[in-house]
Amino acid sequence: MLNVPNIFTIIRIILSPICFIFLVSGNSILIQIGCIIYLIAASTDYIDGWIARKFKAFSKMGSFIDPLADKILTTSIFLSLVILKILPLWMVLIVIIRDFSTTFLRVQADKNNRVMKTSLTAKWKTFLQMVFISYLIVLVFLLNMNISAESNSHIVSLLNSNSVEIVMFILTMFSIWTIIEYLIHNKDLIKIIFRLQSENKQ
Repeated sequence: MLNVPNIFTIIRIILSPICFIFLVSGNSILIQIGCIIYLIAASTDYIDGWIARKFKAFSKMGSFIDPLADKILTTSIFLSLVILKILPLWMVLIVIIRDFSTTFLRVQADKNNRVMKTSLTAKWKTFLQMVFISYLIVLVFLLNMNISAESNSHIVSLLNSNSVEIVMFILTMFSIWTIIEYLIHNKDLIKIIFRLQSENKQ
């Protein structure tokens, strides 16, 4: 069912590739617009969740596309930050693979009327990831405003600082740990899902 929260979620999916294209365009104005688009897209995640809870507008479609939209948005931003040479590719790939793997398992669980447990570590990982991405996007926005040579130099030093790579490394370790947690805590559910899939193919 296409309700209001789902419309916001679909908007987030549509904005994700637009955001990516603008961020890697090489044009300062388009990059600034891309940063603003990201912040708008990210805000729809809060809005659709709030509306769904406030008006009890939950749906099976929403439970499927909402986490998928989150992964599409974060993947778009992470890849753009790799192209902009802010983040290392290998770390980003680990995070992306983890995110889509857990989304795939969650979708399979929903299809079979099962519930996958989300650990507290995974929730913290998602929160820290969004804060980190937003921080980098704000810096990219400020850099492309070209306020002054001194300001640009300071922003570049922040983007190229060891702290950015350290935080990304921590997020990467969180990603590895949380996928292990998912597999351990949901091992029985995963066995059931794959058994049911095997039976359906026969």
